[in-house]
Amino acid sequence: TIGSSTLVGIYGVWRLTRPDSVIHFEPGMNRKPDFVIIRSLFRFGLPTGVQGIAMNVAGVFLLRFIGSLQQSAEAQAAYTVGYTELFSLITWTSTGLMGASATIAGQNLGAGNPERAAQGVQVASRIGLCVAAGVGLLFLAIPGYLLAVFGMTDPTVLQLGRSLLAYLSVSGLFITVALSYTGGLQGTGDGAQVAFTVQTVRSMLVKMGVGLDGPLSDFERAAAAAGRMDVQNVAAVMVTAELPDTVTLFRVKKPLGLKIPPPVPSKESP
Repeated sequence: TIGSSTLVGIYGVWRLTRPDSVIHFEPGMNRKPDFVIIRSLFRFGLPTGVQGIAMNVAGVFLLRFIGSLQQSAEAQAAYTVGYTELFSLITWTSTGLMGASATIAGQNLGAGNPERAAQGVQVASRIGLCVAAGVGLLFLAIPGYLLAVFGMTDPTVLQLGRSLLAYLSVSGLFITVALSYTGGLQGTGDGAQVAFTVQTVRSMLVKMGVGLDGPLSDFERAAAAAGRMDVQNVAAVMVTAELPDTVTLFRVKKPLGLKIPPPVPSKESP
């Protein structure tokens, strides 16, 4: 693993020096780090990195718990084969459908077809459900044969593996639907990194009489970054309409026909 990553890294750096590459260094180009761009990249990528670190830490605690069991070796073998290998038949498909849902939803919404965007996500979730249901039936029907493909013959490992696959056969249905709709939300602009969305939320809260101290997003450069307010699960929607060049609000075709009598002079007037 280390050797392959090193070779790929060396090849990538070499391609950056080739003028026929799409992304390459021009002669005389300033090669000093642009910290403005670096900060912008960290602003978007840091939450994802923190999420990955949290998942890795959770995995470490899970493995620590498995290692503390009385039958830790058998449990570790069942977990590695059942979750890492066999359950990937569902997770890989679900991840691919998530990317497909994001693409279909974004393209159709941009083309002015929101109905097709919703239908595309629904079709992706149905495909994922069919795949997850088929793989789940295999987990329930022939778990021993699936584990035997990876050389699992120990009775204790087979017992633990069957129990694990029974749980995974149900959880796969929920995971594939969740990932399909997550891709649809991502493709339609869901998130907190859109300035228009954040500004809309700010205006709405101000009109409701809610005072805000500090910015709402990282797009607004302010010193008090610690007091910013984050929004989650907010999608920006713009409604447009075509109006004629001249819009007449009121049109009076003829008088209303009201007769106003002349003023009557008073008797005291000369």
